[in-house]
Amino acid sequence: MKENQENRKLTKDEEKRQAAFEERAAKLAAEGYRQTELVASSGKANIVGPLLGLALTVPFILFFFLFRGERLAAGPNMDLFWRDYLLLIAAMLLSIPVHELIHGLTFCVFTEGKFKSLAFGFNRQALAPYCNCSEALTKGQYLTGLLMPCLLLGIIPCILAVALHSGYLLAFGAVMNMSAGGDLLIAQLLLRHKPQNETLYIDHPTKIGLSCFEKEG
Repeated sequence: MKENQENRKLTKDEEKRQAAFEERAAKLAAEGYRQTELVASSGKANIVGPLLGLALTVPFILFFFLFRGERLAAGPNMDLFWRDYLLLIAAMLLSIPVHELIHGLTFCVFTEGKFKSLAFGFNRQALAPYCNCSEALTKGQYLTGLLMPCLLLGIIPCILAVALHSGYLLAFGAVMNMSAGGDLLIAQLLLRHKPQNETLYIDHPTKIGLSCFEKEG
C-alpha cells in the first residue's frame, strides 16, 4: 500500500522523492503528456479497500462451507489448535514486509533501475508500510506489480484452503486479501481509466495511488 500525504509533514526522503517526481512530470509535460491523478484518500483506502478484499474472498468462503461442511462437525483438533493458531498469527505478521517485498520484486522485473527505482517505508499516520516505484510503467506492468501480493498471499492460499479444507489457510488468505484492499482499490481506479493514447503510469510519490501520463494527440 502506498503512503498518503494528507495532513502530515513530509520527511526529507519524501520531499526528495516528490521533487524528483515533479521534475519527471514537467519533462513529460514538455514532451506532450497530460497528467491525470488516480488517488484515494486514506479514509477510503482503509474502509472501502478491506471491503473489496472481503468481497474477493466470499466465493472461497462459500465453496469452503458448501462443499466441505461435513468435515466441520468433527470440530478442530484441540491438541493442535493453539500451535496452529500461533503459527497463523506469526505468518500474518511476517506477511506485512513480505507483501511489500513482492511489490518490489515484481516491479524490478519491469524497471531499468531495479531496486534503485524503489522506496520502502512506513507511514506512521496510516500505520501502513509501502513500496513506491519511481519509474514509468505500462498499464499491464503496473497492474501486475500492484496485484501480485494479493495473488500470492491471498488468492492462492484461499484456493489451497478449499482444496485442502484448511480453515487456517482460509483465514490467512482472507486477511491477506483484505490487507491488499488498498491495492485493489487502486486497481479499480486504474481499470476504470480509459486513455485514448499512449499512457505511462508512475506511482505518486506520497499519495495513495498513481499518476497517468497520456500522450496528447
